Amino acid sequence: MGGPPRSGSPAPGGAAHRNSEDEGVDVREVDMLLSEIGVMLGRWSLYCRFLARKCLVGANFFLWIQAF
Repeated sequence: MGGPPRSGSPAPGGAAHRNSEDEGVDVREVDMLLSEIGVMLGRWSLYCRFLARKCLVGANFFLWIQAF
């Protein structure tokens, strides 16, 4: 593993290593994205429960109809 460092490597001491602010992580942006992902997951969960109940009701109705 003694090759030259890659130019785009984030490892310290790499050929393209820069200490600039534009490479930093904006915590507020990450928080906003995580909040949005949480809302999306909540809505997906609600939709999945809705579909499961609709399928269950449909299956029960189908079994009830077959009984006659």
